[in-house]
Amino acid sequence: MHTLTATYSKSRPKSRQRLIIEQEKWAAYTGALTRYSAAAFISNLAYGTDLSVNVNCGFVDGAVATLVHVYPLDLGRDYRAHLSWGTLGEHVVEEYIMQESINFAGARQAPLKYPARKVISLRWQGQVFDQHLDPIPPPSLRTSGGGIQSAEEAYGTVLVSYETVRHNYTVRIGRRENAEENKYSSVFYAVHDGGVDHLVLSEPPAADDLEGDCASGGGGSVSIEGPDPGSPNYPEPGGDRETVYDYCTGKLISDDIYGV
Repeated sequence: MHTLTATYSKSRPKSRQRLIIEQEKWAAYTGALTRYSAAAFISNLAYGTDLSVNVNCGFVDGAVATLVHVYPLDLGRDYRAHLSWGTLGEHVVEEYIMQESINFAGARQAPLKYPARKVISLRWQGQVFDQHLDPIPPPSLRTSGGGIQSAEEAYGTVLVSYETVRHNYTVRIGRRENAEENKYSSVFYAVHDGGVDHLVLSEPPAADDLEGDCASGGGGSVSIEGPDPGSPNYPEPGGDRETVYDYCTGKLISDDIYGV
């Protein structure tokens, strides 16, 4: 006789979202050297000019530096913030003015993306249409249950300006020594009475290649042509000089002469 033993237990309840967690977007050209900055950098080295070279690698003192925004859906509920790797700074409470375009697609109500503490203004943008896609006068609008409600079912776009409260956390993520890839990855966790909300933080572009050192970013090398070897002004053969600068800070890293 064969017996089968089955063990039953209560399933773990799903986490109820209490928060909206977002990471500040990386600025354009983060981890890259623009053509202008490259030309300015070469000009400063070759001709002694003092042109501005602005390069953002996404690193501060060898660690990824980023900002995390947490929007509590209920300001009366507490939570605890953690990082799977890195250093988490104290949160700063900010009353932030958000502007959002909301699309109505034949409905009377549309939600706001973030929790609104108060609505400052709301208005239709452009033409409004009814269910038959015929133009109609803009229906009246009001706030309702965390969203915007129209007096009529309509198609159109509403521009809303409202105040929301968010908690800002500074995050520093050092290199994970044993990682083969995603060397600066980390996860932000928010633990509350309804469960856990989390966000996988994105690394700045080319983070694994930069290795926290802006001098290695951008790649390539620069060769400045000298006079024609047939020119009477051509100097006597000498050595090769290699000068390396950190293009994020402009600091001299090395200055070596070979072949002398």
